Amino acid sequence: MCFGNWKTFVDFLFDYIKMKFGKEWWLGEAKKEFGKRSPLMDLARQTYQYQKKHQKKEGEIYSIDTNGPMHSYLSIAYDLYILEDNQKLQAPLIERMKQQDRPNFWGARYEAMTAAVFIKSWFNIQYEDESDRSEKHPEFIAVHKETGEEIAVEAKKKHRQSPPNSEEETKLRITKMIGDAVKKFKGKPYVLFLELDLPPIVGDPMKKPWIKQLLNSSSRAGVRDSDGKDFINMIVFTNYPTEHPDDPDLYPAQSYIVSQTLVPKVSLKNPIHLPQIISAVEKSAKIPSWFEE
Repeated sequence: MCFGNWKTFVDFLFDYIKMKFGKEWWLGEAKKEFGKRSPLMDLARQTYQYQKKHQKKEGEIYSIDTNGPMHSYLSIAYDLYILEDNQKLQAPLIERMKQQDRPNFWGARYEAMTAAVFIKSWFNIQYEDESDRSEKHPEFIAVHKETGEEIAVEAKKKHRQSPPNSEEETKLRITKMIGDAVKKFKGKPYVLFLELDLPPIVGDPMKKPWIKQLLNSSSRAGVRDSDGKDFINMIVFTNYPTEHPDDPDLYPAQSYIVSQTLVPKVSLKNPIHLPQIISAVEKSAKIPSWFEE
């Protein structure tokens, strides 16, 4: 990827995402009403309004705290760039993100984020042949660049029409999603990423009233075989509340909960890879400001 005369990496990302979706598409979406266009256009509109509000002198480098829509917009651009820079950005993903259907858009966005996490963890990505209907396929197979360890990866995102009114009223309803993921087990170490789509989690997520639902879902979803071994080595429950921020002027907090298996059906030869993946998840919210970062 060749860089132009951008002063910061963020400058580049603003241009990059425009180039990836194309001038014709952007102009067409700009004419559509809210709710009848891709969520990406809504994020773009909110981002530029926020920028204009806080911009200082034109042409001058300045810094501002990102709000929810701006961080979401830039993180999408960054993850797509990571995929393309590693020759793993597929045209169907971009096409899904061009649609106005919100579940399809956010599902594609979550798949991109998950793939970017593994690339940051020093894995190559091998996509499955989705045209093969003879079996169910995980999102991709991640192959570590140094050890050659192969991990099957699935990414699933919960879609809520509206966020719960309170933590006490929160119903996760993720048992079926985990069960569907189990059906994609391929005889390899297996990692599942699952987005909860809740409002920002304040405080320790392990102390929330709905945590028992999460633990029960993990154990009830058919994840264990008759010998007491789990098909899934690790589930990473994420909560990136970019769809339902309570206050768009604030960057919503991001949380994750990791559930690792004590007796997996297929053990990793290099257990260190799981902490590497978790570390990449922790860093996934950070968007570099400069090219050398």
